[in-house]
Parts: sequence; structure tokens; C-alpha cells
Amino acid sequence: MAKEKSISYARFQKQFSNEEFCRDYLLKIRWNGEYICPKCGCKEYYFLANRNLYQCKHCRHQQSLTAGTVMHRSHLTLLTWFWAIFLIAKDKRGYSAAMLSRELDLPYNTTWLLLHRIRKAMSERDSRYQLSGIVELDDTYFGKSSKGAKRGRGTSKTKVVIAVSKTTDGKPLYVKMQVIPNLKSTTIGKFAKTNIFEQSTIQTDAYYSYRKPLA
Repeated sequence: MAKEKSISYARFQKQFSNEEFCRDYLLKIRWNGEYICPKCGCKEYYFLANRNLYQCKHCRHQQSLTAGTVMHRSHLTLLTWFWAIFLIAKDKRGYSAAMLSRELDLPYNTTWLLLHRIRKAMSERDSRYQLSGIVELDDTYFGKSSKGAKRGRGTSKTKVVIAVSKTTDGKPLYVKMQVIPNLKSTTIGKFAKTNIFEQSTIQTDAYYSYRKPLA
């Protein structure tokens, strides 16, 4: 797995200093740097700056660069979205709407909606992300047991399965956690198949049958 490069806020602002730079970057990651009409395949287009749309010269099909993204149909500039996404993703403690309002000089109501949409998109992305490489799998419990309840795997505490992807020298990379109804092998297997890439190597003491790669 490639290691993501860290970037400072000052460097990020320099790299994305105006709307054109943001648009060029989005064009690069969405369409490999050049617009291709999804309707006819033509590569020639007009950019309608007043509407922020790309229009095919051949069939005149119009498409927004932000279609299908969290930024679609927003009155905010791409520059504002880029800076907001960076600030929210960079701060592990959690970025509030009030902090975003001060940093971007925007009304609180605007940054609240902005923050809500970005968090929703990040949550959806995380739910689809699969751990890969070396993955450690285990379970734990939260809360109190009911009076007279069993101990160990028969406990009435909330059961949680945890998976952590690691580097070859054992350093943690990403984690997945899920509350589960029981600790049966079928339940753990369902979690593993959903959240762990099938070519991964599973390391676990609790579930011997999952020590081998899922493939």
C-alpha cells in the first residue's frame, strides 16, 4: 500500500490558490486531465464559465465537473470546498462548524451544511473501504453484563469485532470496528468478507479458521 504524502496548510493553499487550479486538479482526477463526452466520446468542448459546465462541440451534451461529488450544485467555489475538505480531513480531533466559519470567513449556517456534507461523504467512503495486506482480527466487549449473565464469549456485553491493517513491521494503518450480535464464525466471516480485501493475510488468535488469506 502506498504511503500518503503529508502536506502543510500553507503548501496546500499555495498549490490550490485559485479556482482555475482547483478545476484543473478535479479535471485531472476525474477525466485524466481532458474532458471526454460521456454521450458521444468527443474530446472537443466549450467551457461555459458562467454556468461552470462543459459542453461537447459535437452533440452539445453538457456536464458539470462536480456531478456525482459532494460539491455538486453548490453556490460555493471549488476553492472553498478544497480548503474546507483539507481542514476537516487534516484535523484528527474533529473540526467544528464554528472553527470552519472563522477560518474560511463564512456564515455559520453555511459551514454547518458544508461540514455535514463532507462528513457524510467521508462516512460513505469509509463504509466501502476494505482493509488490505496484513490484517489483525480480534473481538472485544463494551458495557456491563446483565446480572447472572455468562462470562467470556457468552457475555451479555455489547460485542465488537475489530480489524486493523498493519505495515510489515507491525505499525497500524487503518481500523474497522463493528457491533455484532454474536461471536459465531459465520458472523465474523461475514464481517471479514465485507471489510477485508480477499487477498489479505489475516492474523488472529481468536479465530483460527481465518488465519489464512481469504482467497
